[in-house]
Amino acid sequence: MNEPIDISNVILTTERLILRPWRQDDLEDFFSYASVDGVGQMAGWKPHESREESQVILQRFIDKKRVFAIEYQGKAIGSLGIEEYDEKIMPELADKKCREIGYVLAKPYWGQGLMPEAVKRVIRWLFEEVGLDVILCAHFDWNNQSHRVQEKCGFTPYKKAIYETALGTTENDIINILTKEQAGYQVPFGKGHLRQIFESENISYVEVAEVLADDYLIMVNDDEHVNGYLTNTKPFTRDQEISWVQKKLAEKTPVFSMIEKKSGEFIGNVELMDDSDTSKELGIALTYAKQNLGYGSEAVRATVRYGFEEMGLEKIVLRTKITNARAIHVYEKCGFREYDRNDTHVFMEITPDNI
Repeated sequence: MNEPIDISNVILTTERLILRPWRQDDLEDFFSYASVDGVGQMAGWKPHESREESQVILQRFIDKKRVFAIEYQGKAIGSLGIEEYDEKIMPELADKKCREIGYVLAKPYWGQGLMPEAVKRVIRWLFEEVGLDVILCAHFDWNNQSHRVQEKCGFTPYKKAIYETALGTTENDIINILTKEQAGYQVPFGKGHLRQIFESENISYVEVAEVLADDYLIMVNDDEHVNGYLTNTKPFTRDQEISWVQKKLAEKTPVFSMIEKKSGEFIGNVELMDDSDTSKELGIALTYAKQNLGYGSEAVRATVRYGFEEMGLEKIVLRTKITNARAIHVYEKCGFREYDRNDTHVFMEITPDNI
């Protein structure tokens, strides 16, 4: 079924883009690309002939609250809509929360990877924040550009249909599908799903997500039990946590949030930070509520195993404060050995031979 959508207060960002609601002052940008021959035809509509025509459609975007403007370097260069899919031709999805996305990009920006970047960000929002089960996306059978975008974003062929365009023509339509399971969004957490990367007996290790920002904030600002052991100990804000998530995702940093399997509750974060191609530095932080339950050693062992087996690392190092005897003991139990120390920190390492 079609899940209700309202983007009126939603702003999404990527490394290069801002996805936001349309505004009246976007009219010139909108008309500039929508009036170019060859743009609208890719989606089945004719080029706009006047600013008045663009204004009517712009107002429709604003009123319906389901179409993002794609902003690049301060200019609206395209749109990405979260539309209703045809429930009549896909009754099998009646028990799923679904939507269909569609997009248009200004011609000068084709071939730069901007559309996959935008689509992937909206996919993440729809699965994590909105809680969709299924996202559909279609393209005409001759539109190889759109086919490649959808393929890069994980969509797979689902159905063929006949589409009647605004041009009065009919097109062979390829409908593609992406489920939360295909995308890896399998771990329930309040509203939406999180993308699991690996797991251990009691913990799911998921991709960091904006939906967890409040949990991150509570943990890192716990001065008594957590903050004092972090490298950067200043108080953090929610905006800073969201920026941190976006940066880590954009850089594809191997940092994972830990979710307790039995409760779905947030445990903490674990990260394999840059050191070299074959060596990474381990960092871990647990919420106070989940400390002293054995999760620290379980997470360290699982992350070390992931680093060696999945990332092909040859060594993992870490540092911990010399006063943190509990952490040192945990790391020793997991196979880490001290190789250096100074007045404030102990430096430890592990290789595959030590596991």
